[in-house]
Amino acid sequence: MHFWQNVKLSLLICFLVTVPLSASAMTPKGEITIIHLNESQQGGQLLLDAQGDILLSPGLMEAIDKGIKVYFRTQVEVRQQKSGLMAWHQPVITQIDYLTELSYSRFYQRYTLVNQRNGNVRHFQNINQALNTLTRLQSFPLLPMSQLHPGLDYQIRLKFSVDYWQLNAPLLTHALFNRDWRLASRWNHVPVQLGRI
Repeated sequence: MHFWQNVKLSLLICFLVTVPLSASAMTPKGEITIIHLNESQQGGQLLLDAQGDILLSPGLMEAIDKGIKVYFRTQVEVRQQKSGLMAWHQPVITQIDYLTELSYSRFYQRYTLVNQRNGNVRHFQNINQALNTLTRLQSFPLLPMSQLHPGLDYQIRLKFSVDYWQLNAPLLTHALFNRDWRLASRWNHVPVQLGRI
């Protein structure tokens, strides 16, 4: 057990030594965008279909290839829309927030996704396949339509981000001062179309 802890510590130290604390202006930045977001209704359920696109910076890609586990957070909300004086208050009807762990094994030469919401584990030979799967939501159930009231307006909001707070202490200190780790999409939203069959 101590052997593997020493190996992990060596990897972290090696990573901290080889990656500078301040990224230069010429270093390509990472980016997360949401390229597709759509709601649907089936069997009395409100569903979400979405696809994101993740571009990792060289620093973050290097961390993953060195065996550092990176955690991506998926946040989904259904909010009631209000206008006028009450526009500032938009009650959250439901909120789903979960982590997906991305790791790389040099021994197996594959990337692994572990969805901490449902326990699903998937393996990929290519990181782009892993990232596309990580940000793909297909017929994702949100809530029963009976919880939404006709005559009120609602919207679904979605955001993907890297959660560097899940890192071990030595690497967390590094991540706090490195913009590579502050990777997040904007909140994207789509209105819920009520009154459909």
